[in-house]
This record gives sequence, C-alpha cells and structure tokens, in this order.
Amino acid sequence: MGLAVETIAGRAVNPGAALPGLQLTNNTNSSFTVRAASETVPAFIDSMWAKGATAGVFNLHSPRLHDNITGISFPYAANNPGDFLYGVYGQPVVPNDPLLAFISGGAAETDNGFATIWYGDLDGIDARLATSAEVEPRVQNIVTVRVTVSGAATLGDWSAGTPINATDDKLHADKIYALLGYLATNPVGAIAIAGADTGNLRVGGPGNGAGTPFDLRWYFVRTAAETGRPYIPLIKANNKGGTNVFQCDNAAGANNDVFLTFAELSA
Repeated sequence: MGLAVETIAGRAVNPGAALPGLQLTNNTNSSFTVRAASETVPAFIDSMWAKGATAGVFNLHSPRLHDNITGISFPYAANNPGDFLYGVYGQPVVPNDPLLAFISGGAAETDNGFATIWYGDLDGIDARLATSAEVEPRVQNIVTVRVTVSGAATLGDWSAGTPINATDDKLHADKIYALLGYLATNPVGAIAIAGADTGNLRVGGPGNGAGTPFDLRWYFVRTAAETGRPYIPLIKANNKGGTNVFQCDNAAGANNDVFLTFAELSA
C-alpha cells in the first residue's frame, strides 16, 4: 500500500470576527481537496489547528462530512496553535472531496488554518512511516538536529524549504533515522518536513515554541500512539540534502531555529 501523510495549510487576510469568516486561500503546494486515494482503504483527518494574532474560529466542512454548514468547527486562542483533534478519533474522508476551510479572527491581520490527513493507500506515493512499536526496539541513539529555517516570502504561506543538513550536518551515512518530533525556538503556526522519504509531501504539526504546554518533542510518536496508525517518518541519512524543513506563520517571516528530534535506528 502507498502510505502517505500530508499537512495542508491556508491563510485568510483580515477575516474579521463574523462567522463563518473567510474561506482560506491554499498555501503553496497545499490544497484542502482530499487527494485521489484508494476508495477501499480509509483516510482520515487526524489533526486540525489554527493561528492568529486575535482569537477566532476555524472550521472544515463539506457535503461528505457531517454537514455542509460548519462541519468541524472550533475556537482557538490568540497565538496558540493547539491541535483540536488531540486525543480524538480521526475524521474519515472521501477521496477527491473538496473540503471547505473557513476562519474568523482579526480584522487587520493574516490568520492560518491547518490540517493533517493520513492516507492508507495513495496512488503514486509510498512514504516511509512507522508505528512506535516498530521504532522503539530499533533505537540506538537519540539525536537532535538544528535547522535554521528562513521566514516565508508571503505572510501566512509556507517558507522555502531548508535542507536538514544545512545548519547541523551530523547524521551518519547509510543509517535510517526516525523523526520523533521537533521544537522551534520561535512559536509559529506550523513546522513540517518533506523529502523523498515522505513522498515529497509536507508532514508536520503545530509550531508552538519551547516551554509551551503542547509538547512537540515526541509529536509523531504521540500521534502514532493515539491513532494506531504509522505516523513516524523514517528518513534515510543519505537523503538529508533533499529533505527540507518548512515553517508557516501568520506573523512577519523571520529565521527560526527548529530542533528535530531523531532516533538513529539499527538495521
């Protein structure tokens, strides 16, 4: 089967407080339309979060979800991109469904909405993903890799990708590393990684900074445990130059040190 995980993002400029807000503009290489996955193997929305300088409401809906009015709708606090579906069952999705993403917030700002979709079988993609039970017995070393990620050229969009070896090049050649999670020095809307081992799809989560209640050091381990699905990206060290880290935020772009938590695995 072609496993895949994709973190998608969009932005709205000056959405205002009135509900349902404004429909998000898709970020670069992001779309809220569910990909053309297998009709017989499940796919799920497993994470949803949002970030704005003002508190607001984020929602995803479509005729193929519960309703085409507000669907999954939740409030978010200012500058606090916590995962609304944390500890909750995933929302099954239908291939090719054009999900509608709306957000409310401030009247003089850019606001971001995010979601992560897990695909059990996506044609043309075969990401290297593992469960915690598959990773744990193979752990040899825990290592962190710092990546200085540049800010986005467009407010609220994904940044350009920064290779994981651009700042801190120390992964051992010919080894496999499990990406357990991450921490960013500066809190942002989202952090994601993409490369050959992820099927070149962005895989990520909320970008809360160090010291926040929402601990991201083991984000992918925790998500795999909660969902029972393979969520931990396995990265070949030899692919480090083509594996990039991205950030997305509603505030003006700035460099951000992202510390990736890896486990070096035995063969």
